[in-house]
Parts: sequence; C-alpha cells; structure tokens
Amino acid sequence: YFFFINTYTYCGDIMRRHRIKKLIYSFCSVAIFVLISMILTKGSMNIYEDYKLPKFAPPSWIFPIAWSMLYLIIAITVFEILENKKLYLLILINLFINILWPVFFFRFKMLRFSIFWLVLLILQTIVLLYYLFKYNRKTFYWNIPYFLWLCFALYLNITIYVLNK
Repeated sequence: YFFFINTYTYCGDIMRRHRIKKLIYSFCSVAIFVLISMILTKGSMNIYEDYKLPKFAPPSWIFPIAWSMLYLIIAITVFEILENKKLYLLILINLFINILWPVFFFRFKMLRFSIFWLVLLILQTIVLLYYLFKYNRKTFYWNIPYFLWLCFALYLNITIYVLNK
C-alpha cells in the first residue's frame, strides 16, 4: 500500500514540474519577442502623439495595457498547444510578423507599408485561428480579442495614413 502512495505522489510531482517548466517556457518564448520589439522601437513610440489622429483613436496609454493582456493570452495559448509543433511554429511566425509592425510604423514612419504588413499579420492570424479551432477550440476563442485588436489597428493605421499623407 505504501509503495502505491509513494509512486502516485512521485508521478504527481513529475507532472507538476513538467507543467511548471512548460509554463515558464511558454511565457519566455512570448517574452523574447516582446523584448525584441521593445528594443527595436525604443524611443520611437512617442511619435503616435505627433500624428494627426482620428477622433476614435485611443490615448497612447491604452496600448501597453491592451498589448500586455494580448501577450498574456498568446502565452497561455502557447502553453496549451506546445505539444503541437505546427501550431507552435504558426504562433512564432505570427509573433515575428507582429513585432515588426511597430518598427515599420513607429521607428521608420512607413505608414503605407505598415498597412500592408498589418494585412499580412491579420491573414496569418486567420490561418492560426483556423488551426486553433481545429486543435483546441478554447484557445481559438481566447484569441478572438487579439484578432479584433489587429483589425482595429488596421483601421486606425489606415486612417492615420490618410490623415498624415
């Protein structure tokens, strides 16, 4: 009897450690992209206030809050799908495309090109959502706010381009 209790406890400890490692890996894999984006756009984000903005444009302090929540959702998604290498690769590609948009928009002030880049990101996100829906519907639904935020960003990017060309 004692052997079975110790074996169960030992297996539970291994599973718990595996989940903790997986959680750390998931958050770190997203955090690396966030840090790269921060480095690449350092000092250029304040340009947002210098553009002519549409009436519906949110204040600049909203963006870090929104993106923190969205990156948290992405990290949790990575945790849930990490065993699926195809989905994990799609998320990494999405994050790569994602971190370059602020570089084009803020750092290089390439407003027109950033529209096309954002369309690419949205299309790749649609592909990602399709596979998330097939693999794990819970993660699909979690990522709907990310998709909607990207669509809003595209609308905002287009109107800023039109107002500032």
